[in-house]
Amino acid sequence: MRRTAHAFILLIVSGSVVAAQRGGGGGGQQESAGPFGALRWRSLGGITTALTWLFGAHIVLSVLLIIGVFNHLRVLSDKETGGLVFDTKAVNDANAFPAAMIVLLGFLQITIFVLLVIWLYRAAKNNEALGRQSPRLGPGWAIGGWFIPIAQFVIPFIVMDDVWRGSDPSIARGDPGWRRSSTLGAIWAWLVFVVIWLIPSTIASSSGDVRADEPDKVRRDDILRIIGSFGAVVAAVFAIVVIRRISARQEECLRTQQAAAPAT
Repeated sequence: MRRTAHAFILLIVSGSVVAAQRGGGGGGQQESAGPFGALRWRSLGGITTALTWLFGAHIVLSVLLIIGVFNHLRVLSDKETGGLVFDTKAVNDANAFPAAMIVLLGFLQITIFVLLVIWLYRAAKNNEALGRQSPRLGPGWAIGGWFIPIAQFVIPFIVMDDVWRGSDPSIARGDPGWRRSSTLGAIWAWLVFVVIWLIPSTIASSSGDVRADEPDKVRRDDILRIIGSFGAVVAAVFAIVVIRRISARQEECLRTQQAAAPAT
């Protein structure tokens, strides 16, 4: 099932990227030639704004999930007597709100994922339009890198790091020294908190349906969900910082190169 879901999402993402590339600058996106007209430049403004709002919604839902899980733990503690839960219905009812938040977060995460892959692909192509040659990983990895087990935690962030370095406006077009530009710490902080989010959340979800009369297991899963949700909140904050700073820096680099280009 998981492989099928990955294949389905890959199909959606690939189709969305192709449509975005063929469809011009739609959706309020500005489209213009690169500084020397060699490659097509795609503004990240509209998709960056959309992702900012979506990550903001993810923060809100994650906070609500944390509140709901804490309430579930409170009800669990109230209903325990001598290590036994005597009112499983109350415990199960208290889990309804966290369960609803998890479902909403799942749908939101799919939307964020699709837009984020498109955003990263466009940013990587913009790097080429800025004359940044020989990146560690080409634009294709901005799509495929998300679907390689374990490596999916590293490859997209390496692409982001190249995009950040390549958008340094102080480095002239065609200068291979762009690869030695300083990194953005928020990119790697984002990765760290993505791991803090996913590992506990995956463990909690993989345990299946835990009976309310198994308080130790219920409590363990709730604690894991709280840790994972905290990681999700911080990861979303760093995500907003990264995508907004990269988008602004690419625009600044484009303006700098255009200003330095010889008049024709």
